[in-house]
Amino acid sequence: MVVTNGSEGSVLYEKGEPWKATKVGAVKLDTVIDSTGAGDGFVAGLAYCIYKGHENPVNCVRFASAVGAIVCQKKGGYLEEGAEVHGETEIEVHGETEIELEVISRK
Repeated sequence: MVVTNGSEGSVLYEKGEPWKATKVGAVKLDTVIDSTGAGDGFVAGLAYCIYKGHENPVNCVRFASAVGAIVCQKKGGYLEEGAEVHGETEIEVHGETEIELEVISRK
């Protein structure tokens, strides 16, 4: 289960005895143009990551946060028609795995 808190990030709860709570920071943006649809982008990113079979739930939440952030950089809550979000590249920063995203616009 994931509880989102906007710019404060989110908390991932993993089932166990007791439940494990992991705080995952939000992607920091210099400028937010429109936050409409950011939550939908987050859910889509999370679903995509799980569908692709990624086993690390914290990385899936990071990926979802990045997709939500990308949505905030466009007016209207959506990416332009034909845009693709790629997020398969992983880099290690300060001992944590970060996922790079890039938006490719195909018109």
